[in-house]
Amino acid sequence: MDLCDKSREPRHEKFTSLDTRTNYQKANREVRKKMKEAKEEWIEEQCVNIDTEIKTRTEVAERRPVSSRPVL
Repeated sequence: MDLCDKSREPRHEKFTSLDTRTNYQKANREVRKKMKEAKEEWIEEQCVNIDTEIKTRTEVAERRPVSSRPVL
């Protein structure tokens, strides 16, 4: 949240000078970059969770006796 606060500070001053506009743009770029990285980490974590869940369910299904498996 510190990055979001950093980008909010110069928002009302972003058109008063070139320097404040540049600082505002840099802060926004940094916020967007960090958000993208966090999103990618979250997606990777979800994929790992799904993979382990699939593996666990497959192992449980393989351990069940053949007679308890439904016949298709």
